[in-house]
Amino acid sequence: MNSVREERSGAASGINNAISNVASLLGISLFGIMFSDAFQRSFSENLGTSSLSVAAKQAMYSHRRELGGMADVAGPAGQLIVNSAFVHALHLVFIVSAGLSLLAAATLSLLPDSKITSATTCDTDSVGLVLD
Repeated sequence: MNSVREERSGAASGINNAISNVASLLGISLFGIMFSDAFQRSFSENLGTSSLSVAAKQAMYSHRRELGGMADVAGPAGQLIVNSAFVHALHLVFIVSAGLSLLAAATLSLLPDSKITSATTCDTDSVGLVLD
């Protein structure tokens, strides 16, 4: 907010908040889509290679949109399939998040240094600060 004139600080703050909210919304939406897709793929792969009966596999597949419902259908073996797919999807989201964080840090390090200047100065004696 220091880079805009004081009479425009309200508008700048509003724009900053709006952009922050849109970025949060997009991030949550995109990570949610990524998680759901990775979960469904891992679940289908794990279910296909499991030793469950064909009837149990079909029952779990028909309940694939209900995380809790799938595990109830096939018992502990079904719970293992669901847990494995969940952890796989969560790891993918964490890895992408970490990669984006590193990319942001690298981008920030490439930006030229900026000096922050204060619009106001303060007399240290008037506020009672002691400087050594």
